[in-house]
Amino acid sequence: MVSTMEIYMVLYIVIGCIVVTVNVPICCLIYFSKALRPSKELILIGGLCLADAVQSLADILAGGQRLVLYAHQQQDGMETSLRCFFQPFNILFFFGYHLVGIMSMLVSIDRMFAVFMPLKHRVMFSRRNGITMTIGALTFSALAFIVCLVLQTNFNVKMSILCFGSQAYLPMVWEYVHHIRLMPVLISIALYVPISWKLYRIVKTQKHAVGWKSENYKRLANFTKTVGFVSVGALILLVIPDLIVTYFKGFIGDYDKALFIVAHSKAILNIFIFTMRHGGLRKTCATFLRRLTPFRIVVHVKPIDGTR
Repeated sequence: MVSTMEIYMVLYIVIGCIVVTVNVPICCLIYFSKALRPSKELILIGGLCLADAVQSLADILAGGQRLVLYAHQQQDGMETSLRCFFQPFNILFFFGYHLVGIMSMLVSIDRMFAVFMPLKHRVMFSRRNGITMTIGALTFSALAFIVCLVLQTNFNVKMSILCFGSQAYLPMVWEYVHHIRLMPVLISIALYVPISWKLYRIVKTQKHAVGWKSENYKRLANFTKTVGFVSVGALILLVIPDLIVTYFKGFIGDYDKALFIVAHSKAILNIFIFTMRHGGLRKTCATFLRRLTPFRIVVHVKPIDGTR
């Protein structure tokens, strides 16, 4: 009989495969496609897609290894926390948690500058700056990993061979890793309160305006709304489940793994939001798919608005 844990692991793998299969090509298109070079606002979104892909790859590796252990009836075995820490999926989880939190916050900060100082933002923000910030997030994650690794070498206790990160990491390290994802995401959501207020005023002011400035404000408003939908998805699918697991674990029992799956399913929602609402990305993805499939793919993009 298939256990609940095995079902969870299968779901880990399914969700992970969907996200990695879609997000890796999207990242490549955002960073290397000539058609998307003018869409510099997508660079940080590419970083967020990369973060989701890293975390999802960890899901695939973790789910696969644990299913193998169940298949050989070794799921009740023991392992040392240090060996579990060095499992590839736990290393990827470390980087994934960092990148998801930091990139979510950077995207919201970028939108805040774009909404409150649109002219300065258009001049100052470039593809190079976006790539630099993404590399900075990766560098910070790597430095944090080195520091935690030094601390982790002094922590070596017996634990489940399934190697869950919450047990493999030093308690202080796990607390840090958990909060480095949760707190920046909370900040990114909080930033959307003033952003939404300002966006409402922009839309109200430009509602009946015409001309170059009006069209730019429409593009700004549409892309900012897109990121806003992502923030709402993060609140519902990531923040709330994380808070429940952290502060109400005694009430949910073994369902914490189910909430973990809900939190990671946010990446699938992000895929639909970005590809459905950004016309340039949608059109580029369709062109890419036409080269891989004989079927005809038709994409409708509003000519006056490059973000829908």
